[in-house]
Amino acid sequence: MRKLKIAYWAIIVFVLILFFAQNQTFFVKQKVSLNYNLITFESLEELGIKVFTKMTTPELQTGIFFFAFFFVGVGLAFLYCFFVQLKYTSRIRFLNKTCDSHLRKIGSLENELRALRAAGTPDLDEEDIVDISKGSPSSEEDKLKKK
Repeated sequence: MRKLKIAYWAIIVFVLILFFAQNQTFFVKQKVSLNYNLITFESLEELGIKVFTKMTTPELQTGIFFFAFFFVGVGLAFLYCFFVQLKYTSRIRFLNKTCDSHLRKIGSLENELRALRAAGTPDLDEEDIVDISKGSPSSEEDKLKKK
């Protein structure tokens, strides 16, 4: 399985290198600048506040934008998975505590049953014990009603 995983990642890396090598003119030689306008209030422009209006980034290579946006996406995916993992971890911790409390309760009930049997309760035959989870046929119900 480990060799298969290494081969899988090697193929992915090879395809990415091939993709960038074939599109080198697009990623390296072409320069782009992003223009954005966060606030479009004309009154702010008239007042001379141009902090949030008509902003442009310096001309950078397309590859830099590509890698920047890719790593931002990877970071957001990591954060999402991190918080989901925290939620699942806390849920598992809660379920383990519930399981432990149920096991303690079962242990105390078994100890109580042993104490009652030791105190002189007559031993029950195996045929007298009915397993409720399996369902009981009508003949066993009749036996219990007679007793």
